[in-house]
Amino acid sequence: MAQGLKIINGDWVITGDGSVEVISGVDKCLRDFGKVLNTNIETAANETTYYRYNPTYGSFFNNTELFSNMSRKVRLDTMKELIYNSIQNYLTLQESRDNIEMGEVIASVKFDAYYDQLNPTKIIIPIRLLSGTGLEVSAGTYEEVVA
Repeated sequence: MAQGLKIINGDWVITGDGSVEVISGVDKCLRDFGKVLNTNIETAANETTYYRYNPTYGSFFNNTELFSNMSRKVRLDTMKELIYNSIQNYLTLQESRDNIEMGEVIASVKFDAYYDQLNPTKIIIPIRLLSGTGLEVSAGTYEEVVA
């Protein structure tokens, strides 16, 4: 069984007895999945100074340069493709692990992407996951400004 540190707003959660709280199952799945969507894939324009074990880990959500000179429809279609690719890369990583439990397994992912009616430069992406235990949970709603 894999465990991870519980993190809220970038901070570790400390229990009443002073120990660091750990998570597993669906909670760890949500944390790890959220991390992959919020981590920028390394590119020539976004080069890190450390060695990346998996350079394709992450997403292009924050790469606004990618969306320049595109029509609104192409931006939306591109965002959907980027989400799909990030999900596929994450699932491939999951399949390579030996210590994964059923609550941490992603059985399916549902997402949509649409423009915000109040801000025509922002795409909203609600995501839901179905775990290996059959529990469907929200993985959050992501927003990306693409213009």
